[in-house]
Amino acid sequence: MLNAFRERLQVLMSHDCMRPFTCSGNPYDCKIFIVGTNSATELKPFFKTYWSDFSGFLREKFHENYNAERTERGTRPRIEHFVRGAHPIPCLETNIFPTPSKRPADLPDDKKDTTIFEFLLQEIQPDALFLFSKPAIQYFQTRFNVMLYGDEFVTADVFEHKTRILRPAALPFIRRTSYDDAYDVGKKFKMEFCCQKD
Repeated sequence: MLNAFRERLQVLMSHDCMRPFTCSGNPYDCKIFIVGTNSATELKPFFKTYWSDFSGFLREKFHENYNAERTERGTRPRIEHFVRGAHPIPCLETNIFPTPSKRPADLPDDKKDTTIFEFLLQEIQPDALFLFSKPAIQYFQTRFNVMLYGDEFVTADVFEHKTRILRPAALPFIRRTSYDDAYDVGKKFKMEFCCQKD
């Protein structure tokens, strides 16, 4: 199954160093998507370096390369704290645009393509989404005709799948929030997920 996933996703990637997502192991296990605009750091070829058709995404290898490239950690520590707060529910970290740029404002308009992101949404069908950037929030409000309010879960049909969506009240969340607050948001998702399953 993972090799078929890789093959279909590779067809959509215009170059090998796109970063469509990160997770731990099998992306199909991920019930929560953490969604930003686009990554800031271009790393090594995605599937060649960070992927196994047997186990999925190689998170430790990714961290090794990421830490070697980044002297400033950017959004990653807060994302990691969110993931810890949501544990044991697996999370997939992704962006609406897969092409890296130092700043989102530097991304050319012709690279603002949501095809890969929409493939991931349709293929994996997450139960919950955390949208931590203004472009991600605007994308969902326009694409799925949903109004999102700060720190309130909203249910929306995302490609015919009922999905719980949360956006932070203050932006940019991922740079303003403390590590403890990022952990608490992940924990909030865990509690919401558990309540939805009861």
